[in-house]
Amino acid sequence: MHLSITEDGRQVSGQIIPVTNDAFKKILTIKLNADRKGIHKFNISITPVKNELSTQNNTETIYVEVLDAKQKILLLYDGPHPDITVIKQAIEANKNYELKASQVADVAGLKLSDYSLVILHQTMPAAYGQLGELVKGKTPIWYLLGGQANLSSFNEAQKLTRISAGRLDMQEVFAQPAAEFTSFVLTDSTLQKISRMPPLMAPFGSYTAAVTNGVLFKQRIGSVTTSYPLLLFGDDNGRRIGVLTGEGLWRWQLAEFEAYGNHHAMEELFSQSVQYLTANANRQRFRAYPAKNIFDEGENVLINAELYNDALELVNTPDVRIELKIPMVKTTASSATRNGQSYQLDAGTLPVGEYTYAASTKLGNRVFNANGQLTVKPLNLEIRQSAANHQLLRNLAKQGGGQMLYPSQISRLADLIRKNENIKTPVYEDSHYNDMIDVKWIFALIVAFLGVEWFLRKREGEV
Repeated sequence: MHLSITEDGRQVSGQIIPVTNDAFKKILTIKLNADRKGIHKFNISITPVKNELSTQNNTETIYVEVLDAKQKILLLYDGPHPDITVIKQAIEANKNYELKASQVADVAGLKLSDYSLVILHQTMPAAYGQLGELVKGKTPIWYLLGGQANLSSFNEAQKLTRISAGRLDMQEVFAQPAAEFTSFVLTDSTLQKISRMPPLMAPFGSYTAAVTNGVLFKQRIGSVTTSYPLLLFGDDNGRRIGVLTGEGLWRWQLAEFEAYGNHHAMEELFSQSVQYLTANANRQRFRAYPAKNIFDEGENVLINAELYNDALELVNTPDVRIELKIPMVKTTASSATRNGQSYQLDAGTLPVGEYTYAASTKLGNRVFNANGQLTVKPLNLEIRQSAANHQLLRNLAKQGGGQMLYPSQISRLADLIRKNENIKTPVYEDSHYNDMIDVKWIFALIVAFLGVEWFLRKREGEV
């Protein structure tokens, strides 16, 4: 069997796979060259084997989006702290991120615009004067608080949360996952692990949060879960902000490794957090994208669009026009409807085929364009699982009061049918009635008998 992967009709990978049995299954890892950014469409196909009956499922189409180079992240700190190494290791576990750790005193030699995210670890009041350009800019910031932080400077620098305290006293707080968090998703395993972690040290005081669904972890003091945020994310004047109100991440790292032998929860937490914070670092002002790249036949095709102003704020004031094209067929153009702060076009159900689309809009004096492609493929659930699922067949038979038989048991079929009380020979009775007067010959016969009777009675003088 030959496996072939093509892009735009050009083969990019191929290999021979020997088939050793009828129920053959093999998982392959294939590396392809990401030579350019954007969405790549790959067709994966395998040649039919001898006597193969169903070949419709030998081809599959996938889309892969290639992003820009690694996201560059800057971690600034005033002095040494064990949490800095933990943060560096957790972030660099994701190959898409490149982290540079530097003291605030050396910030003058750095070009802050080169970084997609800046993490401020317990910066002192003087540091905010040096970082005035950063605090006033649009670069996402992640604030990490602790015993060396200055709460008044922190409250002044951002509007996501506010901490009111007479003096900077610290207390132990545990992480309690917040069910209403919607910004990104962590696995249940990671949430459970972090909820069992040792406590962090957070400033003692009164906390308020300006976001409703942006709190990922709340503070649990002893056995009491408070509304105070421990880790929260949100948008502040057009840029994304993160705040961790406690220190002691090194405790989490040691505890996880002791209990599970790895740092998966810490790595996932930082990877997802950084991904959320840097999502708009190099955001396109206008983008249009389908709800998914591959639609099933009979499924409504949805195309979404987003437009951002100069402050990277989501707007939907101007109209957006989307043209949907299919080869050899006339182009159709429609205006997208406003959906919240974004746009959406419901193109309805489309025939099977390869489609391209082009979206355009105008904001002020600038025209924006975006394009892409999507596929509508035939919906045939049977060919997606060519091997018989005996357990499924057995369950279906049982639910219907029947029984599944193998070919070797076919001789029992007639006897099972005879013994099944639910199987009876159907008998149908159809009754149909007609008025006798509608039958002409009977009507004529009755009239004749009446006429003879009248004649005989007349002759005998009885009438």
